[in-house]
Amino acid sequence: MLALEMARDSWRNWSIDTLNHPVTVWRMCGETVSGAKAIRFGSAPMVLWCRDPQHAAATAWLLTFQRMTDPIAFTLRLLTLAMFEVSGRGMSEHLERQPLPLRIWAKRKQVRCPACIALLSLIAAIGAVSTR
Repeated sequence: MLALEMARDSWRNWSIDTLNHPVTVWRMCGETVSGAKAIRFGSAPMVLWCRDPQHAAATAWLLTFQRMTDPIAFTLRLLTLAMFEVSGRGMSEHLERQPLPLRIWAKRKQVRCPACIALLSLIAAIGAVSTR
């Protein structure tokens, strides 16, 4: 969900964002991290829920698919580290100025839906594993 939201924000602001602006760098880092997590951890539930000893070929295909997504996710993580390292000096200079105060607790309502989805996925995974 985070990857899609950050991609949507980047698409909306593409005409006014510049590559050297701190917000653009922050968005790109967030997009690559969340995209890597979505790719890496998106295939794990498929393997968990679709695993069937009766259909070994289908299970083997899913396991192969999961192994093939790992290098893509790893590459995105390395891209994030590279962007973080390259933008470090400029971001630190920008943050040394008097930044605007962050109102983190005002965003708790936005976290409620993803937290519920994560909790329900955890319960479903525990149920799938324990009933095997």
